[in-house]
Amino acid sequence: MQTQQIEGAWEGRPHYRMEIAWSDEDDAYLVTVPDLPGCMTHGATYAEAAARGANAIAVWLAAARHWHDPIPLPGSAERG
Repeated sequence: MQTQQIEGAWEGRPHYRMEIAWSDEDDAYLVTVPDLPGCMTHGATYAEAAARGANAIAVWLAAARHWHDPIPLPGSAERG
C-alpha cells in the first residue's frame, strides 16, 4: 500500500473515491471509502450519505494525523 505522511494543515486535500450504494436491508445509502480502511458511514438520502462520507474522510484523516498513522494515497486501493 502506498502511503504518505501528512503533517500540519490538510491543504489541497486529495480526493478520495466514495462508493455509495442503496441497501434495502439497512433502508439507507451505505458509503465506503476503499482507500481508507474502516472509513464508512450511511445516510437516508444520497445527498446526506455523500455529505457524511466527506465528513468521515475528514475525521479519518484527522485521526491518522493525530496518531501519526500512515495515510494511503487516493487510488491506492485500486492499484492493490
